[in-house]
Amino acid sequence: IEVSFSPEAVVSTQSTGHSNNHQSIPDPCGPLHFKQDFKAMLSILLICMFILPLFALEEKLTLKINNSGKFKIVQFTDTHFGTTLQNDYKTQKALELILELEKPDFVVLTGDVLSGDYKTKEKTNWKASSLWKIAVQPMIERDIPWSFVLGNHDAEGDFSKSQLVALDTSYSLSLTKRGPIQINGYTNYHLPVLWNLDNDRSVAMNLWFLDSGDYYCEGVFGYGCVTQSQVEWFKNVSKNQTQPTLMFFHIPPPEMIHLYTQFKTQGILMDEGVCCWPKNTGLFNEILQRSNIRGVFVGHDHSNDFIGFYHNVLLGYGRKSGYGTYGPKGSLPGARVIEVSFSPGVNDNEDGFYINTWIREDGGTIIDDQPIHYPWLGATKFECCKMDDPRKAVDWGILLGFQILFAILSQIIVCSIQLRRDRSSKEPKRLPVLQVQNYV
Repeated sequence: IEVSFSPEAVVSTQSTGHSNNHQSIPDPCGPLHFKQDFKAMLSILLICMFILPLFALEEKLTLKINNSGKFKIVQFTDTHFGTTLQNDYKTQKALELILELEKPDFVVLTGDVLSGDYKTKEKTNWKASSLWKIAVQPMIERDIPWSFVLGNHDAEGDFSKSQLVALDTSYSLSLTKRGPIQINGYTNYHLPVLWNLDNDRSVAMNLWFLDSGDYYCEGVFGYGCVTQSQVEWFKNVSKNQTQPTLMFFHIPPPEMIHLYTQFKTQGILMDEGVCCWPKNTGLFNEILQRSNIRGVFVGHDHSNDFIGFYHNVLLGYGRKSGYGTYGPKGSLPGARVIEVSFSPGVNDNEDGFYINTWIREDGGTIIDDQPIHYPWLGATKFECCKMDDPRKAVDWGILLGFQILFAILSQIIVCSIQLRRDRSSKEPKRLPVLQVQNYV
């Protein structure tokens, strides 16, 4: 942008009877005293309105490694705002307490922020915009940036998926992005985390967010998934990224079952199983081909919070964070805390990237020593939990109605036949008429 000033635009400084021959240019963002130069005024106006605020915005919303050389993330998942006022109040207070205790650099909401399916169940005035404000208020009050991915229940209320993304991005602390329209889903994007050094502001790590949909995975009924179009997009966009990477989405992949049955894990599986994608779309095959993707974190199953290394990738659930709906069974709502640090030469990885994670429960308790599950001990789950396909399911109300109608019609027919029989049995028998011939 090149800005020039014509002589007519220069203000001559004259005061108290003496003049100054020096030409002075007014403060671009101060009061405008130009005479008739429209171009100069427009240039200055553009600088004040658009260019300068961008520098402040970039400074405010850039994620950076903190002064301790670490980066702490709090993962809230399945808060399910919108069930009851009491549950919403307790959930918000839980989020506030966890943020006060952990003081994270960043918050990730991994889906089902809202219980959209409760819009028709509750008689209260259910509004996504009001509930969303309640959900993000704990971060706003503490000036903590956040981002989110859609779950399977968020858009079942009065806001569509695109409206929810637009709503969230309207907040200045939100780093959520609307993903490319040519692939499945809405919340597909990535964010860089920069080094916080005077002589180095390059990318230290990357955060990836994928939209796992709601129901149906490429035509296969069940819960949603990260589709092949998203996997291909991720492959192409991230191919030149070599920095350590963490990934977040809502519905767990099928590899979550493999993790629990074939590898050592820590944490609980107390849900009905692992409610994962009904079809494997190849995301983890792509992840395992790269050495820089170090952790994948999901939600969705309210009473599961186990975590473990699937080959060399840390794969785990968050802790259900809300009091709405069911779970977590036998535990309090809370959050998974993910703290990464860089100590080159100390850890096994050459870059020294290290992940430390624990559960922070409502009430303040830290859970960092959960039960260990070995693949040869205890019950194992070998397939995703099942759902009834509505395309094949019978509407039992309609079926019952037909059965009742059939029974009534059948009874009417039987009664009609019986009535005719009764009538015919009560009629007097007619004697045969004797035909008499008269002879004359």
